[in-house]
Amino acid sequence: MKFLLFLTVVFFPFIILAQAPVISSFTPTSTASGATVTITGTDFTGATDVSFGGTAATSFIVDSPTQISAVVANGTTGSVSVSTPGGTGLLAGFTFIAAPTISSFTPNSAASGATVTITGTDFSGATAVSFGGTAATSFTVNSSTQITAVVASGNSGNVSVTTPGGTDLSGGFTFIPAPTITSFTPTSAASGATVTITGTNFSGATAVSFGGTAATSFIVDSPTQISVVVANGTSGSVSVTTPGGTDLQAGFTFIPAPAITSFTPNSAASGATVTITGTNFSGATAVSFGGTA
Repeated sequence: MKFLLFLTVVFFPFIILAQAPVISSFTPTSTASGATVTITGTDFTGATDVSFGGTAATSFIVDSPTQISAVVANGTTGSVSVSTPGGTGLLAGFTFIAAPTISSFTPNSAASGATVTITGTDFSGATAVSFGGTAATSFTVNSSTQITAVVASGNSGNVSVTTPGGTDLSGGFTFIPAPTITSFTPTSAASGATVTITGTNFSGATAVSFGGTAATSFIVDSPTQISVVVANGTSGSVSVTTPGGTDLQAGFTFIPAPAITSFTPNSAASGATVTITGTNFSGATAVSFGGTA
């Protein structure tokens, strides 16, 4: 009798379990939204999630099993994490740099050289401040919520603050330009005379003077013209002052009134000569006796 022996061989599949990722480093260790961070480590293949401080990255690329390039979203300071089918790897030490925000600034109109106080958040490490696109002459970060900045020869428009975290803008700033005098007429005048000054940026003028003596009165006819009444002035420069500053133009001659100190003889007939003594007789146009020329 013959017996047949049947051997059954059962094959069990060999399963290779995926290893959990390990993060060894990342660079840079501090950055802002939109920046790319390079993460180095092992077992990154098939990564399904990358986050910074618990906030998912905007996007990421698995460059190789040992490197990931990830774009930071509006993240949070904390750990960098990488998740794969094998698990999650964490590494602490990431610092998120928030973008600055401007909530207000005062004054909202200013001239060159004036100081503006800007209030907001996340101003630490500010690298630039501008007014209407023109960089401030200088600025001081008083705290993470306040900056004091000196206006240059700026422009009206937005106030901007730039930090490593980004740039924020706030509209509504008005730059007050300094006045400029181009001419005045007449160039010589006496007390009480009206002088017309021509130039630019005369709006809001607060003072006008001749040779350092304030005018009796003045009217700003337009941003380019002022009509001024001369006081008992002095020869020298004409000046116009506005909230934007002061401009000077030399060449004004003050004509003082004549003063008679004596005359001799003090009685005379028709045809006689009388000698009059005094001051400021230059350019005399008329002499009379008892009202008779």
